[in-house]
Amino acid sequence: MTWHASEDKLQGGDRAPCCCKGAWRGDGAQKQRPTFAEVVASNISPKPYFEDIHLHPRQVQRHNGNPLILFSDDEISPAYQSMSNAVILKFAETRPRVEVVKDFMNQNWRLKNEPMVGALDGRHLLVICSSEDDAIEVLMNDSRKIGNMGFRTFRWTPGFSTKAEPTIMVTWVKLSGLDPCLFRAGFLREICRGFGRFLKADPHTLDLSNLGTARVYVEIDIRQPLVQGIWVGTELRL
Repeated sequence: MTWHASEDKLQGGDRAPCCCKGAWRGDGAQKQRPTFAEVVASNISPKPYFEDIHLHPRQVQRHNGNPLILFSDDEISPAYQSMSNAVILKFAETRPRVEVVKDFMNQNWRLKNEPMVGALDGRHLLVICSSEDDAIEVLMNDSRKIGNMGFRTFRWTPGFSTKAEPTIMVTWVKLSGLDPCLFRAGFLREICRGFGRFLKADPHTLDLSNLGTARVYVEIDIRQPLVQGIWVGTELRL
């Protein structure tokens, strides 16, 4: 994996912090000098989102003439695990401001906790949810619009690049020919391993409202050949 240093730029009208040496009223009179407590409070640093991970110093190596820093699997796994519930929102053209997206989520999506929302560039937003259930709720809002700006959702993966097309897509799949007694989340989750990753079952499947097919929401790797069917049986009988 390679990281390239670049200059940070504001996109979509996001707010940037500013600092002013003097504060004045509209009538030209200078405001009252802030108290010591107010000065201290204004200088408190924001709390880091991620908990730090202690790492031992390592030797810098070289690769193709550039410095190379390597991490072990044991070191990098906790970092990636902290983003296991991260989702990308990719807009067709320009994305809305981050504050607009946050307000839209609070008003329209049934999330248990407020996620972290940040801009990756002018079209992509990163949404880090606090749980798998919230991540699934965000993923299920695929092909939606915020205002007149359409977007797609897909799960963030290590090494994600805004310049590459995603290889994982989310979609509803219908499974026909299953015995009704298998219309349970546990069985459907295992059956879906044959072609993707189970996210959720349609409530009308679980309450047996539609016995003709089991409808499940799954993630599918589009790099793999499309599965036309799947065998389901027991160890003694197929």
